[in-house]
Amino acid sequence: MPPVHPAKKTTQTATKPYAVLQVLPKLKEGGVEESTLAMARFLAQPRQQQTFKPHIAAAGGPRVAEMLKTGAKYHAMPLASKNPLVWLWSTYVLVQLIERENIALVHARSRACAWPARWAAWWCGVPFLTTFHGIYSTEGGYLKRFYNSVMVAGPLTIANSYFTAAHIAKTYKVKPENIIVAPRGLDFTQFNRSKVSLKKITQLRAALNIPEGTPLLLMVGRLTSWKGQHLLLEALSLLPSKKWVVAFAGGETGQGQYAADLKGFAQRLGLEDKVRWLGSRGDIPYLLAASTLAFSCSNRPEAFGRVAIEAQAMGVPIIASALGGSTETIIPNGPGQTGWLVPVAPQGGGVRPQALADCISRALRNKPKLATIGQAAAKHVRALYTERHMCQQEMAAYRRVLGLPQ
Repeated sequence: MPPVHPAKKTTQTATKPYAVLQVLPKLKEGGVEESTLAMARFLAQPRQQQTFKPHIAAAGGPRVAEMLKTGAKYHAMPLASKNPLVWLWSTYVLVQLIERENIALVHARSRACAWPARWAAWWCGVPFLTTFHGIYSTEGGYLKRFYNSVMVAGPLTIANSYFTAAHIAKTYKVKPENIIVAPRGLDFTQFNRSKVSLKKITQLRAALNIPEGTPLLLMVGRLTSWKGQHLLLEALSLLPSKKWVVAFAGGETGQGQYAADLKGFAQRLGLEDKVRWLGSRGDIPYLLAASTLAFSCSNRPEAFGRVAIEAQAMGVPIIASALGGSTETIIPNGPGQTGWLVPVAPQGGGVRPQALADCISRALRNKPKLATIGQAAAKHVRALYTERHMCQQEMAAYRRVLGLPQ
């Protein structure tokens, strides 16, 4: 990695906004993409336009059209590759972009694209910072740790939760004063239960072939083994009552082998008639509004766990693994309870299916308590996890790096 040197001083003023470039691999579904689009919308607001101008660079993806509506300027670039030879070309292309658009700051949101972004920023003499959206594995020795190190190469690192901030400080020896926590936030114009009509819920449940009065259990997330869909299926097979339907909303990853294995597993458990495989969806708020319980069964720590706050915002109690960011966003008991945290096996592997099954049974047996928990959940998330607060924290990092007053 090139040596760090002082960034050049920009000549931009209040009459010529600072161009900020967010860099990510692709514009697809996920927390990285949601946060990128949220920040672009925030910077494009009239109040911010005098100071900042948003740009986004990515290698395409299904959400490009949505991104264009944010007001950010889009640049299609080869940023999804983990091949160092491709990084060299990406660096060259990014250098051209930085110079052409007079970019004042480069903000990387993923490791693979952070390497060429870091090199290009260094070459052009502009500030570089990152957001930690995940708890990256350090297994693999020196090379893996070196690969991860680009995410702490800038003068500041943004963490998406206090759990992530503690991980950064401990694992990469970053001083706490060089970490800014920007908890993920939601756009409550979308995640607002009052905007979902009973008619819409009825139509959606009918489309999913869910009998009237039957609880809908929802798990949102890409179909990948660490998200723990198999653990939920096993737990559901242990329930004494089968008066429920479970839906999995999320696209397949890789070659789709895990998704195929999951469907085979559901069939072996005798649950094929109880499961709905929804694929990638654009109507998550509506699905949540139609649900009784939501789940996050990850078998390794979520850096934040956006699914947990989305469910709570829609007044849906959530059952989650007692790991990572979920322990920060979910209140598991007592006054103001918003869901349940299920202990994980000490040897790893995620929640014990029987413990998860017991938790589900207790929750479904007490409908009045579910309603109370749902109300507390919505209030909790609206107080702490707003999109505006997240963006303000990230903008504070921008201002600090650029030497602007807060």
